[in-house]
Amino acid sequence: MVTTAHPIRPGERLQLKLELQDVQPTIWRRLAVPRSAKLLQLHRIIQITMGWEDRHQHEFDFAGRRYGTPDPE
Repeated sequence: MVTTAHPIRPGERLQLKLELQDVQPTIWRRLAVPRSAKLLQLHRIIQITMGWEDRHQHEFDFAGRRYGTPDPE
């Protein structure tokens, strides 16, 4: 999944575009999240937004650090 963030108003919310990689046709969602959201909160927001039930491996890559369960492949 590719995620890009653009500030809407400083200090309030970030606009995210979530896009699944290697899927055709492209599947994506745009959402606004609190700038103060922690990774666990962001994970839950993404699960709800994409209609997932937390059954897939996932990983966040932020500033060169990785969080989550990487795909062994």
